Amino acid sequence: MLAVVCLEQLGILFSDLRNWATKTTKCIGGDSCVGEAYEEKSCERAPCPSWSSWQPWSQCSTSCGRGEKRRVRLCDSGRNCAGEAEEYEACIEKLCPEWTDWSSWSSCTETCGTKSTRLRTRY
Repeated sequence: MLAVVCLEQLGILFSDLRNWATKTTKCIGGDSCVGEAYEEKSCERAPCPSWSSWQPWSQCSTSCGRGEKRRVRLCDSGRNCAGEAEEYEACIEKLCPEWTDWSSWSSCTETCGTKSTRLRTRY
């Protein structure tokens, strides 16, 4: 009589075929047998789920200043893999352009009247 038992060890399945008639140290006929009392054979099972390599990081979410970039990986067996499928990381692109402070006001263009103007600038 043969019994089939599958065990999962480190993600690999094995079938343990044991011949229960020769399980004891005595064999049929009363003498001790030479050899093993059981055999092992690998099961025909699908591989355990595993992740693909990480895809390259995306571009930063902003063109300047602080942003975020993302990368993904796929579970190659279509089943549930342990861990996250996405990773996010902070990124800083070039400094965003900013105006300088305003300069001081210039002198008025006229000394009297309503058409006189003055100017200030920034860069």
